[in-house]
Amino acid sequence: MEVPEEGTKKSIWDPRVVAEVAIVDPDIDINNLQHVLWAIATRVQAERDIFIVPRVRGSSLDPSAEPVGVTDKMGIDATAKPNLDQFAPINKVPREVMERIRLEDYVGKDF
Repeated sequence: MEVPEEGTKKSIWDPRVVAEVAIVDPDIDINNLQHVLWAIATRVQAERDIFIVPRVRGSSLDPSAEPVGVTDKMGIDATAKPNLDQFAPINKVPREVMERIRLEDYVGKDF
């Protein structure tokens, strides 16, 4: 089985791939940005899980690349560590609770 960081690094070396890559566990819906951001917020420690690959070939269409086509890429390992079994599933507030919450009870009227 491939380690998440290895898969992330492999995809970063491909110049056709975007400059940022995040790897998540199977419990995260990669088509749901909220789920991906939740995984990053709850499963990432920056020093351990984020790495930068400086000055690699990227897209010539990247306006931030200097010189053209040379860019930095970033990988984020947003997998549960040491394994998924030790993490709680994504929390969801029951619909009936959400329906009882009145936002104006918690924030000012000018919000």
